[in-house]
Amino acid sequence: RVDKYNIDKSMVLNFRLLFNALTYLLGRRFNSMNLFILTYIIIKKEYLSKNHVSINSNQCYNSYHNYNNKKGNRKRNRNYGLIEVDNLSDYEFKRMFRMSRFALNNLEHLLEDHMSSKDVQQAIRGSGSTISLRTKLCCCLRWLAGASYIDICFEFGVSHGSFFQDNGILWETMKALDKCFQIGFPFDNLQKLKEMSEGYAKFSNNHMKHCVLSIDGWVCRTRVPFDNETAYRNRKGCFGIVILGGCDANLKFHMWSCISSGSTNDVLAWDMSAMKRCLDDGLLPEPFYFIGDEAFMNTNKFLVPWSGHGLDPWRDSFNYHLSAMRQCIERAFGVLVQRWGIFWRELTCKFDKWTLVTTVAAKLHNYCIDINDGIEVPPRRDEDFFDNDDMLIFMNDSTHEDDTIIRPVGDKRRIITSYFQSEGIRRPAHAMVNSRLGPNVQV
Repeated sequence: RVDKYNIDKSMVLNFRLLFNALTYLLGRRFNSMNLFILTYIIIKKEYLSKNHVSINSNQCYNSYHNYNNKKGNRKRNRNYGLIEVDNLSDYEFKRMFRMSRFALNNLEHLLEDHMSSKDVQQAIRGSGSTISLRTKLCCCLRWLAGASYIDICFEFGVSHGSFFQDNGILWETMKALDKCFQIGFPFDNLQKLKEMSEGYAKFSNNHMKHCVLSIDGWVCRTRVPFDNETAYRNRKGCFGIVILGGCDANLKFHMWSCISSGSTNDVLAWDMSAMKRCLDDGLLPEPFYFIGDEAFMNTNKFLVPWSGHGLDPWRDSFNYHLSAMRQCIERAFGVLVQRWGIFWRELTCKFDKWTLVTTVAAKLHNYCIDINDGIEVPPRRDEDFFDNDDMLIFMNDSTHEDDTIIRPVGDKRRIITSYFQSEGIRRPAHAMVNSRLGPNVQV
């Protein structure tokens, strides 16, 4: 109103200074409206009478009222969703959160030491109540299960902004889950390594012993990245990141490396992983070894199948028994994707959160295995599917045309093949359809 009423600008400055001074001196005895009127009276007496300018006090009140009377935060009922969750049957609960009630309650207890406390009074003044740890955990698990954030916010009474903020509900809980669990390999625990080797030996009828880890690559589909699209485009025809995982015979991950873009093959992803450096440093004791597919290089610590066609019966038998053990890592990725519906479609969250999402999903996968909480496959109706909504597992398989031939190192594979020959152990007849035997070899 300075230009409209030809008021001296110094008067406006003094008005602000006087109002701030009165607020500091009398703020505890007078509210803001009374202080505003008091400032108006003093300024009017001091300045406006000299300039013969009259301003109606209602104009000052309306200006102040329009500025100060902002729409407050909506009071949210956050107990409604938790009450309905408690009323679910055990089957419905597990289908919704991908784990049992016991598993979720125990997980909530484990997170108490990793979640920071918020200002309770400020939360009550803002929305009427605080967001409990159980509400945050339920929101996070529902999002990992594949639910829409809009439905999650509606069900548990949280705002869209607080859900996706960096320090908000989702990412705060995800970071706490990441700190709560670890994925590692027990290099220095011989008893644990022996148990892992015994688990793998049963898949080869105890013909191949001392295998402790199966490794393979998985392509986690993502949205198109804003920068460097070519680096993230996989040979499967989608955008994504390559995750190199290793599991034991119980499908529990002991290796999880997600530092490679979608165009990276398994060999390069393995060379960049920390597990490769541990293997090169000789941390894996004898006589244990890892297994993988033909994309990797064969060594005494890492066995891969014999490549090519026209193999003799004993090399073909070695490939069969190795493949029977190597299926564990493929099944582990399958259980992971089946459990967490967020992987049924492309990841659409922020680029810098892709690694966190996949790592937390793998750690929760391990957590459910540790407490023997399996995932059930419920019957699905046609109406349950969305566009591009599937549970296909894109393994980062390499083609011989794209990869160079790598010279094998070590003789452990040859020794095991000689064992099959000396014992007369062949590929079973029911598995001959995938055989690579030569045309002149008698079955």
